[in-house]
Amino acid sequence: MFKKSLSKFLVTTAMCTMLVAGSVCAASRPTFSFTLGNTGQNFTHFSSTYNKKAYTSDPWTLKVNSITYAVNSYGVRFVPVQYNSSTGKNVKICTQSGVWRSSVGYGTVAFASSDVALTNYKLAARQDDDYYSTFKASGWFNADKVSDQ
Repeated sequence: MFKKSLSKFLVTTAMCTMLVAGSVCAASRPTFSFTLGNTGQNFTHFSSTYNKKAYTSDPWTLKVNSITYAVNSYGVRFVPVQYNSSTGKNVKICTQSGVWRSSVGYGTVAFASSDVALTNYKLAARQDDDYYSTFKASGWFNADKVSDQ
């Protein structure tokens, strides 16, 4: 009887461990691809993908896989955008939680306290308003901290 109980306990523990490990490894990486022109300081380009923020304490993640025409100090400003998937509308452009990038790479960015919520997020981008050639950028993002792996 003891062996049977122990066996059930070990099987249950193993299954629970696999479920937790599976959900941690399965973080989404919504993609973005922007072709940007100079729009001043307005954000007019939004990703077509989004994901839900799960942890208020986590920073958001950005991985830029390619960026073209960003030179010297000119670059692209990326910001998270609160998004209502029921209405299909952007709720808030979180400009205080943004980051400038002029090269490829991975990183996390802290949310300003006024920008963080357990809701869906898209990604918005604009190029430096002092530069007039077209910029292109692509990669992935997540509203929470996600590894680069």
